[in-house]
Amino acid sequence: MGNSDSSDIDRLTVGDLMTAEVVVLEETTTLQEAVRTMVSRGIRHLPVVKDGTPVAVLSDRDVRMKVSDLVDPQERRKYMETTLVMAHASKPVTTATADMPVREAAQIFVETRIGCLPVIDGRGRLIGIVTQTDLLKWLARLTD
Repeated sequence: MGNSDSSDIDRLTVGDLMTAEVVVLEETTTLQEAVRTMVSRGIRHLPVVKDGTPVAVLSDRDVRMKVSDLVDPQERRKYMETTLVMAHASKPVTTATADMPVREAAQIFVETRIGCLPVIDGRGRLIGIVTQTDLLKWLARLTD
């Protein structure tokens, strides 16, 4: 993509940048399980799904903001083991479609200060995820 011009960005869609194989959580997942998944997979955003539809998104920031208040290690461990992700996941979910222009997705990131957009199909089912990092990686390739 090193020879791209401005018309490339006008044609670029969320579907061009999204990750199709999304790691997801269920509403019954504990914070401890979610954090283990984030660490083992090296990801910062996990959509929470119900029947294939995103109902919330848990970010590493959501977890850090709560857990940092818990100073006692035993209290923190117990909280992480017993609290479900829905207690701290962001909802409602702002989503994108695969045919959404990347410019529009970028504007959503700027205006809402969120780090990811779950990508849904016409039935509202999760088909991918696009993150701010995905956009930055694409932008970095333009300068190569």
